Amino acid sequence: VNNRYTKTLAAVDFSTKINITSRIIASAISFEKQELEKQIELTLAARKEAKGIYEKLDKMIVDARGREIMQAAEAARGNYVKTQEDIFVLLRAGKKEEAKAFYMRELSTARDNVLKAVDELIAYQKSKMEGARSEAVATYETARTLLLSLVVISVLLSIGLAYLLMRSITRPLMESVEAANRISHGDLSVAIEADSKDETGMLKSAMAEMKNNIQALVNDDAMLAEAAVEGRLDIRADAAKHQGDYRKIIQGVNDTLDGVILPVNEAVEVLTLVEQGDLTRTVNGDYKGQLGDFKDTVNNTI
Repeated sequence: VNNRYTKTLAAVDFSTKINITSRIIASAISFEKQELEKQIELTLAARKEAKGIYEKLDKMIVDARGREIMQAAEAARGNYVKTQEDIFVLLRAGKKEEAKAFYMRELSTARDNVLKAVDELIAYQKSKMEGARSEAVATYETARTLLLSLVVISVLLSIGLAYLLMRSITRPLMESVEAANRISHGDLSVAIEADSKDETGMLKSAMAEMKNNIQALVNDDAMLAEAAVEGRLDIRADAAKHQGDYRKIIQGVNDTLDGVILPVNEAVEVLTLVEQGDLTRTVNGDYKGQLGDFKDTVNNTI
């Protein structure tokens, strides 16, 4: 995702430089000959900067659709450079009116063609970023569903235990049942006080601990959800804070995220090296299923 964001920024920067060269040339039309060469030098400097940005961007784009757009952008950029040289000839010859007409007719069109190609590239990169975000959210939703299912099972088991004890215990048991019902509906604000040391008090104490454990699960779930939506897939919950199967749940979610982010990080590392001109590296991790397909896609792209 970060690599696609870098590409988008580079495309925006390139588009800005294209507009700058156009504005400098437009201003140059009104200058006298002694100042004209300064304006032409400024144009050439801006054009050089735009070329540098373009070449950097060109190295980053490797997929088929991106290369197709870059080829169109390169053709448009070449034509734009040619029209600049043509208008320089008119300006140096003192033909301001012809230069003005040429600017409006030819150079503006050539500039707009370059900007159109760049805008198409930006839109394409944004669509790919949105796709990556959607995949991350889908992964989180799957893990969250599993986590909540296990929580519901835990709550239902507690309610079943309270039902078995109801025949011999009245008020304390009814309080426990009320608390369990509220927890089963997602209300963890219920206060559970173990005000005795008998079996009922032990039950209420266990329910209070269960509520706290579930609350800890919910807090970690919310933290992981927020991080996933923000694209921070390296965030993990501390499984050591939980016990027993609760710890297994959190560790399972962490492992799920690790399984997703590991091939992505390796692919980013490889593609970063490709961006720097090193085509010898490939994704080598042993990934299964769709992650294996992702690995093959990256390696085939290189």
